[in-house]
Amino acid sequence: MGVWLSTPVRKVVDVFVWWLVARGLGKAAHAPAHDASAVIHRIKQPMLFMHGTGDTVIHHDHTHDLFKRTTSSRSKSMWIAPDAEHTALFNVHPEEYERRVLGFLEARVREHLDGMSRHES
Repeated sequence: MGVWLSTPVRKVVDVFVWWLVARGLGKAAHAPAHDASAVIHRIKQPMLFMHGTGDTVIHHDHTHDLFKRTTSSRSKSMWIAPDAEHTALFNVHPEEYERRVLGFLEARVREHLDGMSRHES
C-alpha cells in the first residue's frame, strides 16, 4: 500500500476520527465528551480504537476497557501499537497506521454501500 498519509492528510484523518468520536458521544448522552467510559456503551457508530503501549499519559488498559464497554456499536476494532507513545502511532508505525485506518474506513464504506444496495433491491 505504501505510506501516502502525509502530515496534512494524517491531520485530516485525525480530526475526522475525533469528530466521529465527539459526534458519537454527543448523540450517546448529555455527558461531557471527556467522560467516554460513562457513555461509550451507547454509541452505535462503528469505532476504531488505537493506542500505544508506550503511552505514559493514558495507559493502554483504558482503551481495552473502552473497547469492552462498547456493546452497541455496529462494528468495532482495536489496535494496540507496540512502543508508540501518546499520539505517536503514525510516527512509530506509519505503514501499519495507514493499513489499519484505511482498512477500517474501507470496510465501513463497503458496509454502507451493501446496506444501500439491499434497500434498493
